[in-house]
Amino acid sequence: MFRNSAGNSKIAVLWDQTFKSNTVKDVNVLPNSVPYGELFFKEDIDRILSDIDKGVEPQEQYPDIEKTGHGTYVASVAIGAAPDAELAIIRLKPAKQYLRDFFLINDSAEAFEESDIMIGVKYLLEYSRSVGKPMVILLGLGTGSGPRTGATPLGNVLNTVATMSNIVVVTAMGNEANTRGHVEGVAESETNPYTIELNVGNSEKGFVLEIWANTLDVLSVSIVSPSGESNPRIPAKEGETTKLNFILEKSQVEINYQVVESISGYELIFIKFIRPASGIWKINVYSLTNILGSFNAWLPIKAYLSGDTYMLRSIPDTTLTEISADSRVISVGSYNHVTGAVDIDSGRGYAALGWVKPELVAPGINVYGAKSGGGYTYRSGTSAAAAIVAGAAALLLCWGVYYENEILLGNNEVKYILIRGAVRRDTLATDTFEEYPNPVLGYGKMNLFNSFIQLRVT
Repeated sequence: MFRNSAGNSKIAVLWDQTFKSNTVKDVNVLPNSVPYGELFFKEDIDRILSDIDKGVEPQEQYPDIEKTGHGTYVASVAIGAAPDAELAIIRLKPAKQYLRDFFLINDSAEAFEESDIMIGVKYLLEYSRSVGKPMVILLGLGTGSGPRTGATPLGNVLNTVATMSNIVVVTAMGNEANTRGHVEGVAESETNPYTIELNVGNSEKGFVLEIWANTLDVLSVSIVSPSGESNPRIPAKEGETTKLNFILEKSQVEINYQVVESISGYELIFIKFIRPASGIWKINVYSLTNILGSFNAWLPIKAYLSGDTYMLRSIPDTTLTEISADSRVISVGSYNHVTGAVDIDSGRGYAALGWVKPELVAPGINVYGAKSGGGYTYRSGTSAAAAIVAGAAALLLCWGVYYENEILLGNNEVKYILIRGAVRRDTLATDTFEEYPNPVLGYGKMNLFNSFIQLRVT
């Protein structure tokens, strides 16, 4: 999968941020230098592969086998969809422990830092310029943190990258539609709150909950524990953290208000549940102005929770993860290509500010790909679907740039070519939609051949 017909590597460059090296690094992120980790270029990888083929120990160290296999799998699906392309891979280093502790992330879950992803994107852009080739940047990851408007530091970076010629950005919608981690509501006044009911599982060690206002209203909350212990409404004071101790449950809840969150401009109420007792917790959300107090509340992605924790009155829409909520990137959901049915786990749109997400869907159930350490496997999820779309985007860049049909082909052009070719009536599927776009399938199911047919027609 990662070798061409001559047996050489299809990986043009690999930046392994996890690699421990004594080499002195340049402070700049340039094609031949990175600030941490180690770079492996095609010639390095070919040399290592040659040693392995001969049955001898490679003369130099090489990256460890990826433990989860997610990155290996996603890369293999993408290169399988565009077999003549080359791969430039960023292997992210794990998030620092103090950040995991702050966000109360489940010990077994993978977590990465936004800054490492951003510096990885910067390196990919520099590498693309240095070799003079177009590039598709695929991000098969997401977070449950953020306003689902794209207004995050990484979202802003990708929003800018997606305006560059011959650069396409593809993201996965996430797999949170069926986890009951989202609710939306309207807080009418100081005396008539909206009550979020939250079931906390027996094995839950702790988690965070984010409440994001949809308007310029000011919201505040009060908390009721499973035993009925309650606290008065906590005033919304900018930047102030209030700690609540619940005696019978031996639980602690921390509430922090950001009345004007620095990037989105909307209010964020950040709530941490520390050693939460199992049972039904209630969060009363109050409106403090005469502006309609509509809001969204999200739990972390399911992998970050350690117990069976969910919203009792959950809503599957707007369950996309950040960074797929950014308006310019191509956000991809998944469906079952055998039956034509919707993937019930595939994150749904729209984005919180109303723009269409996903733009389209691709096969994401039991997709065949490479397994870390050798061999092949089947996996499911929107990362697989996004990898297929990334391969299709690479083929469009090849058609446009290399065959000079459109030598300056940007993210928007690729997005709309794929949208125009998407299938919007599928006789195989038992679930049909009367209107497109919609929050489940976007503009439909990707069909690259049909996209080329549409180009010929128009």
